[in-house]
Amino acid sequence: MSVSIYVVSILCEWLSNTYLTGHRISNVMGVLSNRIRILHVDDEPGFAEMASEFLEREDDRFAVETETSVSEGHTRLAESDFDCIISDHDMPDQNGIEFLESVREEYPDLPFILYTGKGSEEIASSAISAGATDYLQKQSGTSQYTVLSNRIRNAVEQYRVNRERRRRRERQKRQGDAPLELTTDKTTIAGDFETALERITETAADVLDVPRINVWLFDDDHDTLQCVDHFDKPSGIHESTMELDVENYPAYVEALESNRSIVAHNAIEDPRTAELRDYLEKHDVQALLDSTIRSEGTVVGVVCHEHVGGPREWTDDETEFANDIADLVQQVLRTRERIKRTSELERARDLLRHTEGIADVGSWEVDPETQDVYWSDHLFEMLGWEDEEEPPLEDALDVYVEEDRPRVQSAVEEALGAGESFAVEARFRRSDGEIRWFDIRGEPVIEDGKVVTVRGAVHDVTDRRRREHVLREMYDIISNRHSSFEDQVQALLELGRAELDVEYGTLSEIRGEEYVFKFVDADSESIQPNDVVPVSATNCEIVASTEQTLVLENVERDAPGETDRAGFTEWGISCYIGSPIFVEDEVYGTFCFYDTDSRASRFSEWEETLVDLMSNWVSHELQRQQVNERLQAQNEQLEQFASIVSHDLRNPLNVAQGRLELAREECDSGHLDGVMRAHSRMTELIEDLLTLAREGDAVRELESVDVASLTETCWKNVATAEATLTTEITRRIQADRSRLQQLLENLLRNAIEHGGENVTITIGELEDGFYVEDDGPGIPEDERDDVFEPAYSTAEDGTGFGLSIVKQIAQAHGWDIQATDSSEGGARFEITNVESAAE
Repeated sequence: MSVSIYVVSILCEWLSNTYLTGHRISNVMGVLSNRIRILHVDDEPGFAEMASEFLEREDDRFAVETETSVSEGHTRLAESDFDCIISDHDMPDQNGIEFLESVREEYPDLPFILYTGKGSEEIASSAISAGATDYLQKQSGTSQYTVLSNRIRNAVEQYRVNRERRRRRERQKRQGDAPLELTTDKTTIAGDFETALERITETAADVLDVPRINVWLFDDDHDTLQCVDHFDKPSGIHESTMELDVENYPAYVEALESNRSIVAHNAIEDPRTAELRDYLEKHDVQALLDSTIRSEGTVVGVVCHEHVGGPREWTDDETEFANDIADLVQQVLRTRERIKRTSELERARDLLRHTEGIADVGSWEVDPETQDVYWSDHLFEMLGWEDEEEPPLEDALDVYVEEDRPRVQSAVEEALGAGESFAVEARFRRSDGEIRWFDIRGEPVIEDGKVVTVRGAVHDVTDRRRREHVLREMYDIISNRHSSFEDQVQALLELGRAELDVEYGTLSEIRGEEYVFKFVDADSESIQPNDVVPVSATNCEIVASTEQTLVLENVERDAPGETDRAGFTEWGISCYIGSPIFVEDEVYGTFCFYDTDSRASRFSEWEETLVDLMSNWVSHELQRQQVNERLQAQNEQLEQFASIVSHDLRNPLNVAQGRLELAREECDSGHLDGVMRAHSRMTELIEDLLTLAREGDAVRELESVDVASLTETCWKNVATAEATLTTEITRRIQADRSRLQQLLENLLRNAIEHGGENVTITIGELEDGFYVEDDGPGIPEDERDDVFEPAYSTAEDGTGFGLSIVKQIAQAHGWDIQATDSSEGGARFEITNVESAAE
């Protein structure tokens, strides 16, 4: 092949490739728009310099540098970048073909023109075979430089076109490979949002050859764009501090909403991005390629690729790649949300597991169609179920004891069939034989009138059941009227010791420095009732001094400062729980339980409450006993007083009354009538005093009393003169009939004495009692509390004890009484808090 034919074929091929690849003419012309650096190697310096001068005249883009040897040419080629090499053939150290071969080892595509004065077909063929771009013989005259310059331009243009084509192919391959690599990158898969974003933006900046990439996300209200990653490639720095107010960029945001991407070759002039002028000019951004991040069609953000230094024609491949990058960011966002939801779900599950464990509650679910059963992990633990799989519904119900099973089965069937919620309690026998009580609750889920599932919970209520049983036992003990206080205390100590699982239970009295064991419940006989020890030897001294319950699961650990007490050093008391006993607000002693072994677990709140309940009852009973003893002594004194009144006053009065009768037979004197009235008043005073002293505030057996009927009886027993009684009550009440009769008679008598002989008296009903009123003069408001005081009377012949007796009887029944105005302005007495009785 001749050199001219070869050159023509190369040129035709280049033109064909240029046309087929779709390069625009402007781009082709632009290939040579920059300076062309040429290295000319020739061992004749004069010719080399002359050729360089003519070449630079032919094209002002040419910059020719000369060397006179191959070795110097290699050195210059290593130091600088060149677009073309022109080499002579005959040179002293190496010829042009050898130089070409060495250049091709490192620069396989660099244009190389063999320009020699010794031309032949053999040299031309060898040059082309060795990889020369062109071959040209030196000629006489200057026209040869025109030919040479054309050869140089063509070679460099083809070289640059091919180089750009290779780079384009490399970019396209990189654009295709990068998304796949990023998709499978461990940071993207793992959901490390910040690291994944940095990896994506760094890769995109390299592939698109841009200095900056920003990833912006809209906030929840779509009011702000927040930059979550600003990557500056020159510095390698990632930042996330910028924000944009959406309302300031309406056109830009509208463009984002309306387009998959914004391809702005000239961002400052493009109306879609012109609003960003301040930012663009500040950062010398000339072109933008912004791809929207979308979630289910909604724009949630944008990835911005910034080109600086001049406008840029973004290609379709680059736009497609930018869209792939935006999709990758959305994938990372989804991964982050999925991991977040998974984390939240796992946290919720973990919380549920812990909550179930703390509350001792297990969850379950039943499918109505398949009868499949689901149990939570804690329910497996509660049931002690050893299989890994839940049993079918029928077998699941068999876990309950036979007596309780039908109740649970019926409730579940009602929930599955009729959609009825349920709550039942049943016993379950664990695989180790222990029987536990469960509270089973179920709630059907109904959709379109059909039960689609039934969910529920199982709560272990064994401890609650046991506590209820203990409280019932305690109630039976303290409410037994046939048991003595001593027997009741002994039974409480036994019950408490069994529930607390300790060796000792005692009720003790503290007398100064002495600690007296009043009651003891223990298997050991080391402590007996009435034993006395120093109070300083016991933990009970702490209880007495603080007047609070003391709880020590491990004395040595919980109260190391108390280990010098004999109770620890000599008796070995290692755990203790005790409460103070109070009588008349003073510490009487302690009600306590203890053991020579420390406890592994804490005394529960329930156990502490149980000890407090027992000690409170003991305090109440001791207080009541002391009050009863004091009342008994008072009653004995009153009985003695009553005997004195009855014997020592009545006998002289009887003698005086007899002498008065004898005197009236012997003489007739007006003074004798006064003496008789004085005797009558003395008799009434004695009777009232005996009533107060002997009856007191005691009430005997209560019974159902018809108030209206009893009032009629009382009316007959009172000197009523011309008075009138009106009864407006039909109620029956619980009362001591005898004492209620005393109350009514005294109120009737009081109304007649103070209201006059023609007074009208009314007895009527109140919501929780009854009233007695008259139409007499009434009681002044400032005296209404005084009328119930003993010996208070406004009547000349009154004893002053009548209303005092009324108040005493009312209080004995637990009733309230007050004096007020009647509807007619007279006196009115209201008795309330009265218990009604059945008809």
